[in-house]
Amino acid sequence: MAVISTSREAGGLARPNDWQAPLSAESFQPGPKNNRSKGMRTIRRIAWNLLPPLTFVAMVGLWWAAVELFKIPSYLLPGPGGVFSRLVTDTAVLWAIVLMQLVPKIAVAPLFLVWLGFGIESKVLLTVLMTFFPLLLASISGFQILDDRLLYLTKSMGATRWQTFRYLRFPAALPVIFSGIKTSATIAATAAIVAEFVGANRGLGYVLLRGTSTMDIELVFAVLVVLTIVGIGINYIVEFCEWAMTPWQRAKNS
Repeated sequence: MAVISTSREAGGLARPNDWQAPLSAESFQPGPKNNRSKGMRTIRRIAWNLLPPLTFVAMVGLWWAAVELFKIPSYLLPGPGGVFSRLVTDTAVLWAIVLMQLVPKIAVAPLFLVWLGFGIESKVLLTVLMTFFPLLLASISGFQILDDRLLYLTKSMGATRWQTFRYLRFPAALPVIFSGIKTSATIAATAAIVAEFVGANRGLGYVLLRGTSTMDIELVFAVLVVLTIVGIGINYIVEFCEWAMTPWQRAKNS
């Protein structure tokens, strides 16, 4: 459609009844100045988004250069390559286990009932999942506290990997492993009770739940006494196993 021209003509202002052809689509295209400002905004946005990763890369580069140029010993400041490789090798499986540990075990208990039924299998699986993580962390810590110089010594003496594990790594890690076993054993008693809360028709957890629902306080306290005795008994059994399997600890403590 035609539009009224409002431009100034040679002889004066245009009259309202003066008509001209409609403007073409090319007349609405942005000019070079608008294109330039839009391009600058895009460049600034991209640079702002790239700033954090580029800063991280620059810091890692400075870290590597400082270690290489000044020959800093690894026990004072290890290089980025060694740190990242150690991070990948030591935590590849641990990350999966940590993610599994973050899932609430009570939330998956109904799934165990669906998969394994109302028998003892679902209760055992729930108890194992609740006690496995503390024992795993203690075992990893126990195997990592060994002095590397002892490993170099056994390697220089021609010891095999099995001999190194049997006579050096495993005995050195046993005290820390037993600490994890004590923690897991205490959790196991609680985990077994919690597992019996869900779909059980016998056991101390079932009796405790029944006593609570019927307000039988004497029955509740009786179950608590039995649980205390069981927990103390499990702790003494673990301590006896530790005493029997670590004779060098007895000699050091005596």
